[in-house]
Parts: sequence; structure tokens; C-alpha cells
Amino acid sequence: MHPLYILRTQRLGFRPWTTDDLSLALGLWGDPKVTELIDARGKLSKEQVCERLMREIATMEAHSIQYWPIFLLADGQHVGCCGLRPYDLPKRIYELGAHLCSKH
Repeated sequence: MHPLYILRTQRLGFRPWTTDDLSLALGLWGDPKVTELIDARGKLSKEQVCERLMREIATMEAHSIQYWPIFLLADGQHVGCCGLRPYDLPKRIYELGAHLCSKH
């Protein structure tokens, strides 16, 4: 298992986002084919993608959850991200979601 993976399936590895992942985040959230389905702003600028990445990192620090980046175990290819985010914390309700790179 890759030392950074916090979860693994037969095909995929999950790990937390880091500040070194801007290029991966740009490949995902900088792709208008992805963001047209998940963000009313459509295409996101580099600054908006960076803000999104920092929000995911902050969510992990505050709540121990995020939309974790996922990778193919066979070749390490970035597939997208999926996971949880707080929806209604007082009621302990979380949102489950996935954002997949357009080639996947």
C-alpha cells in the first residue's frame, strides 16, 4: 500500500489533499467538463481552484473528512476525488460526493 493512502479498494487508493497537489486540483476542478456539473460558476480560475483545494485541506483539519483524491493503484493515475463534507454538523449529517476527471 502507498504510505499515504488512508483507504484502498482493489483498484483505487485514497489519500488526503496536500498543498503540493495544486496541479492535480487544476486537472480536476480546472476542467470545465467537470465543474459545469458541480459549480454554478462553470470554469474555475487557477485562484478559484486553489481556494477549493485549501477548503478541502481545511475541512480535513477541522473535521477529519474531505473529498479525498483517488488514484488507480495500477499506475498512480489521478482519477478524481470522493468522500464526505459537513452538511449539518449539529445533526451530524454529511454529504457524500464524487468528482471524476473527465477522462474517467
